[in-house]
Amino acid sequence: MNNSYAFLPRTGGTVPQGWGEVSAEPPVSAQNDAQHALQAQASSMAVDLGKLRWLMFEQGSTSISIPLLAVLVFWLVIVFTSFGLSSAPLRNALAHLGR
Repeated sequence: MNNSYAFLPRTGGTVPQGWGEVSAEPPVSAQNDAQHALQAQASSMAVDLGKLRWLMFEQGSTSISIPLLAVLVFWLVIVFTSFGLSSAPLRNALAHLGR
């Protein structure tokens, strides 16, 4: 496993398809100050683009599954309904209606 991608939680530490290695060395060397500035700007834009791409990848998946959410809501309804049915005022009201 490549250590530079060990922070990828949802993919098990593997690089998603289409994500290649980014070389630290530029493909060409800058000859003057203007080219150095452009090269630094291009490098900064590439990093920002990579961050944006990763953000879009992470936001594409939901954080909790719908079936788990449904089971959780159902369980909470059952728990709080049972608390409400076992309360003293409701018991007294039902006993009074049953006379």
